Amino acid sequence: PPQRPMGPNASSFGHSGAGGAQSFADPVAEIGYCYGCNRMHDGRDIGIRASSLIDATFQSVYGA
Repeated sequence: PPQRPMGPNASSFGHSGAGGAQSFADPVAEIGYCYGCNRMHDGRDIGIRASSLIDATFQSVYGA
């Protein structure tokens, strides 16, 4: 879902946790990603911290 991003590849799969935690695997990019936070995000999405880290992860894989 859009509020639970897992990168640019549709084959990614994973699970969102409470407060902004996010983990997924992307078989196309050949990465596994997990973010566990110690301060919960208040909202329906994963928050700016997790989404920024996901963006940075894929920038390092695919370049700018």
